[in-house]
Amino acid sequence: MGLIRSDYTKLTPKDDDKLIEYLWPIVREMIKTAIENKQNLIIEWCTMESVLEDNAQFLKLAEKYNVKYVLIDDKYEIDIDL
Repeated sequence: MGLIRSDYTKLTPKDDDKLIEYLWPIVREMIKTAIENKQNLIIEWCTMESVLEDNAQFLKLAEKYNVKYVLIDDKYEIDIDL
């Protein structure tokens, strides 16, 4: 709502699909930063469908280009060097 009320976008709360498209790249990078900094972060208001689609795309690309990845299919408990 802050983006809408501050006039940083002309989208409205009724523009769900457009809001997801607009916000997801920002939220995704916030998540990555929190992971890198070993911080806790609570994200609200994102559809599971968009997260799953995005993750499936990243997995497909990682496999295609033989990039190391961590597949989390249960609890999110990993210990990696960033």
